[in-house]
Amino acid sequence: MARTPPKIELCFIDDERMETDVIFAESVWVVCYQGRPVTMRRGPADLKYPGFKYMKSAWPYPGHAHNMAERLNKMFHTTEFTVWQMLPHKQVAEAPPKRPPVVDSWTPTKYSADEIVPERGKKPRPLR
Repeated sequence: MARTPPKIELCFIDDERMETDVIFAESVWVVCYQGRPVTMRRGPADLKYPGFKYMKSAWPYPGHAHNMAERLNKMFHTTEFTVWQMLPHKQVAEAPPKRPPVVDSWTPTKYSADEIVPERGKKPRPLR
C-alpha cells in the first residue's frame, strides 16, 4: 500500500534550487528500551574512535520505528525494545542562550599586562 502524499505547509527554494518543505506529522514514533527513549551509535569496537555515527530512533511514520525495534530485539536477544507514540502536548521553552563566539584576533582590554600576567614571584591579582 502506497503512502498518501503529504500536505506541504511551507516551501522554500534556496539559491542552489534546493527545495525544503515543511510537512506536519500526526505524531512521532520513538524506539524505547524498558519504556525510556533511547539513542544508538555505531563505531569500531577495537579502536578509540571519536567519530561514532548516531542512528535515528524517532520517525514521523510508525513503520520505520517498528522495524528498528524488531532489529534491536533480535540483535540484543530481548523483547524490551518497543515503539511509543509521542503526541504533541507540551511546548518547550526557548533554547538556552549560546556561548559567545571565540574571538580569534587580539582584542584590547581595560587591564594592563601586569594585572593579567604578574611579575615573577608575585601572586596574580584577581580581575575586576
